[in-house]
Amino acid sequence: MRIDTPLSFVPIHSLPSVQSFYQILSQLTVLLYLIMYLLMFSGAIVLRYKMKKAERPFAIGRKSNVGIWIIGGLGFCGALLAFVLSFIPPSQINVGSNTVWFSVLIIGCIVVVATPFIIYSLRKPSWKDPNAQIAPFHWEEQPVQAATTAQTTTGTTTQTTNTTK
Repeated sequence: MRIDTPLSFVPIHSLPSVQSFYQILSQLTVLLYLIMYLLMFSGAIVLRYKMKKAERPFAIGRKSNVGIWIIGGLGFCGALLAFVLSFIPPSQINVGSNTVWFSVLIIGCIVVVATPFIIYSLRKPSWKDPNAQIAPFHWEEQPVQAATTAQTTTGTTTQTTNTTK
């Protein structure tokens, strides 16, 4: 009797135990969190340059960018080191083939990271609710220009204020 196995479950069958499968899922979770930290630390440095004038309740080094480079750089390097070391299989657990270990981690990261981008690129205009009351971010708001003009007519002064958004 022949049993057809879907291609997506082939690496699971080549792992020697449930413990190794749990370990690889744990490592995949760690890798995804580390990707988020890499983006967060690099984003902090980039935003310091792109939004120089933004009001911040807390800033590392308000007078120069040296502080954000030190903290963001150390955080990025630490997360990158942990990311690279996460690909090393543990010696205490028999994980089977190193090829399966690396392929499951790399393909898993690619699939999970790429999925939101694919959904975003395939979005439909009907998904957006026209009645949604979402406040814009401060960089999306248009500056308000107020033009005040005084008009004098037959002894009375009227003041008109035009605001445009």
